[in-house]
Amino acid sequence: MEVTAEAVVVSTGEVVTNPILMQGKIKWYDAVKGYGFIHTEDGKDVFVHRTGIKDAQFGLDKDQEVQFEIKESDRGPVAFDVEVI
Repeated sequence: MEVTAEAVVVSTGEVVTNPILMQGKIKWYDAVKGYGFIHTEDGKDVFVHRTGIKDAQFGLDKDQEVQFEIKESDRGPVAFDVEVI
């Protein structure tokens, strides 16, 4: 894992400091509903919303490998800056 030193302002306006760059595969993603889950390298599932995808017009497909950053929400971890690799 790589740690970046800059603060990031996510789409909700929340400032996230020291985001962690992670990798995983799309477990499932529903383009109509605009959300799904990423299965991380360490075996956890992370929620992803269409607003967290860098090229949201393309959506995501099952088993696609992605790179992303994570933030904590009141419901658990959320992926943002999701990018297909």
